[in-house]
Amino acid sequence: MNLTPLDLYSPSGGKLLDSIASLASAELVALAGRLTRVFSIASPFAPGLHCIGGEVTIDADPTAASGAVRLSVAGNGETLASALVSCLGEAAEFLSQFERPGDIEAAASDRTNFVADGWIAEAVSHADRTIDWTAGSDASTGDIALLPADLCLRRSPTRRAIEPVGALSSGAAAGPSFETAALRAVLELCERDAAALWWLGGFRPKRFALEHPATKAGAELIERLRQGETARRTVLLDITTDNGVPVVAAVSMDHDGRGMACGLSSRLTASDAARAAVLEMCQMEMAAPIAQTKRAEGGDAVLNEADRRHLRRAEFAAADCELLHPRDMSRHAANGPAAALGLKGLVGHLRNCGVRLFLVDHTRHDIGVAAARAVSPDLQPFSAAVSTKRFAKARDKGSDIAEHETPLL
Repeated sequence: MNLTPLDLYSPSGGKLLDSIASLASAELVALAGRLTRVFSIASPFAPGLHCIGGEVTIDADPTAASGAVRLSVAGNGETLASALVSCLGEAAEFLSQFERPGDIEAAASDRTNFVADGWIAEAVSHADRTIDWTAGSDASTGDIALLPADLCLRRSPTRRAIEPVGALSSGAAAGPSFETAALRAVLELCERDAAALWWLGGFRPKRFALEHPATKAGAELIERLRQGETARRTVLLDITTDNGVPVVAAVSMDHDGRGMACGLSSRLTASDAARAAVLEMCQMEMAAPIAQTKRAEGGDAVLNEADRRHLRRAEFAAADCELLHPRDMSRHAANGPAAALGLKGLVGHLRNCGVRLFLVDHTRHDIGVAAARAVSPDLQPFSAAVSTKRFAKARDKGSDIAEHETPLL
């Protein structure tokens, strides 16, 4: 891997910042000033991919027991400018998730708008003290709803009553408007639900026909990114669930069937999902080699938990995994059931499928970028620690082939 420091205040860095002015709001561009240790990453497997990484530092809350927090952020794209916009978007998303004064709602015992059923009931059952609640809204009706704060906000460990289920970044997004951010957040819930049913539950994926728009979109993008490199082979899997919202997994491995990398995406169309999944997959292809370099230079002691997950996945005999060998052809249409109707259509479609959605507005005035969190007690998080009824059924049928021990992400 080739990691190159990127000085955004150098002449070339200034040109890069100028180039994203037409791609992002002034508020998002301004977040570049909060990035530290910025670098670009060149992939030997996908020379056409651009990746930018860095860190954002969160000052400690005066009431918190811990000090300042550093978070790694990254973005990708077919150009350096689009990769930087993606990286800044992730920074806005992460910064907006941290608890602030006023986020916690006073919860009277006679209130009836608590969201504490579905898989959330399992999560809150492990609380060792009184749970704090934060306000959201029912995405269908707009009615106020109270959600467990520990499942919505990044909080000091001393303030948490329950541990988050899965990554707190799941189901959260930033965007040019709240509606755009909320749409992305809801789609990410659909993505993680599908990934959990597939990888943890044993739900078999399907393959796309050669004529399917997702196949064409994925193949054209991978050709541009690979630029003739043939060290890895790639497959696209349709892991769309019974709700019909398009979800695609892009999976690559080396010619020995190891070194697996996976990208996941849900979009309103299968072709858009395929493109986003391929970009994420190519970024993930660099994770294990970077971890291997860290271990070679500093030994196992310098590895963090994410590094260890990447190394375990790289050692996995992916070519022998049944979940990567679909038996059936996808019957899903190129467009999802709400492709032309945006957030409103998607929320209505999922409601008709028995999926309730709640939205939390994470927008912070000092950041100035719209941010949203979506929560659903009916969509499975990417975790086996809690279970929806659909996930329990999937595990009953597919537990013999589910990959509970091999990390997908």
